[in-house]
Amino acid sequence: MYSRWKAGPTTFGPVGRILITLLVAAFFPWGSFVGFGSALGPLLLWYLMGYTFLATFVLRHVWRKGRVEDPGSGAYEGLRSRVARRAPRLARPIRLDARVILPILAITAVVVIGLGWARSDTAGRYYMVAIGGVIGGGAFLAWWNEL
Repeated sequence: MYSRWKAGPTTFGPVGRILITLLVAAFFPWGSFVGFGSALGPLLLWYLMGYTFLATFVLRHVWRKGRVEDPGSGAYEGLRSRVARRAPRLARPIRLDARVILPILAITAVVVIGLGWARSDTAGRYYMVAIGGVIGGGAFLAWWNEL
């Protein structure tokens, strides 16, 4: 069995993975976006490109599925078999397909961005576009790397 949330012999558990993710996020140049530095610095673009590729590489390896022991025995299986006998529909796992999740996320994003765009001034709109570009690029890289 493979899992991202259980520690295996060669992977971290959820606490280690979250700590490494926070460490990677700490090296993002936050100061250039909140006014401590210049957002238009000549080396910032190169740093962002290098950071994006390195962060993608590190997070892809940290969050990959690892082999864990199969928890096939125990009290959980007994409960599951009893529920399956009494109510077979409840025993089936609920799975949402990407065809359902992606439209819901897209509609939510359009509504939130539209409300933020309507209520902000020119500088606020610039920051929305800049941060949205970084988030969109990160989402694309996550999708591309099958995270």
